[in-house]
Amino acid sequence: MIKIKRLDDNLNIEGKRVLLRVDFNVPINNGAITEDSRIEKVLPTIKFLIGKKAKIIIIAHLGRPKGKIVPRLTLKPIAEKLSAYLNQDVVFLNESIGSLVIENSKKIPNGKIILLENIR
Repeated sequence: MIKIKRLDDNLNIEGKRVLLRVDFNVPINNGAITEDSRIEKVLPTIKFLIGKKAKIIIIAHLGRPKGKIVPRLTLKPIAEKLSAYLNQDVVFLNESIGSLVIENSKKIPNGKIILLENIR
């Protein structure tokens, strides 16, 4: 049986890339987040990873764009909200796959965050 380690198991993740899948499916009206409790709920985990000096790559979805680019379903407002909550820049990439994602994930400094575009 495989034992999955939890984040609080004293893992040494300093300098390691951590892929964090979160639920950021929040209501957005005219580019403004109208209710952000789902963002607030993940803050302790993100702060834990920052404190452990992990390289944090966040993936999430918003709505159901069905594989198409739908400007009103971008995660950019969420990156801005996260930056405000965490008092640090959150790098927003307008892609969720591809060479831009790979290159940026290799260069991210310890304790910093990349948020990828909507994975749906």
